[in-house]
Amino acid sequence: MRKSQILLHDSIVSCIPNVAALEKSNPVIANARIFLYSTPMSASQLEEPLAVRVPAPPWLVTRAEQAVKDFHGCFWFWHPDARVRYLDDIELVIRHLREYGGWKAWQTAQDLRKCL
Repeated sequence: MRKSQILLHDSIVSCIPNVAALEKSNPVIANARIFLYSTPMSASQLEEPLAVRVPAPPWLVTRAEQAVKDFHGCFWFWHPDARVRYLDDIELVIRHLREYGGWKAWQTAQDLRKCL
């Protein structure tokens, strides 16, 4: 086992009290441990910076926020104070309009996608 795998495994295990009992009762946790031991990780993977979030243009933010208001049923998880600020937020809006909305929501998602 590589040092990076041991460090990752130890950090996860230290967060869970009584790991052995959990592994016996839940096969998913046991499989996760097998995955951690069997997945090679390079040093560059451990040192990769987090993705930089790109701010969305204000006019696109306005259109996405209006879509959230118009099709509020597609955004059942959306906190009332949450705001669209980044391009990945707009991609989330598009995805939920397509998955949970009807024809008009799909058209709105298509229009937003053309703007990206």
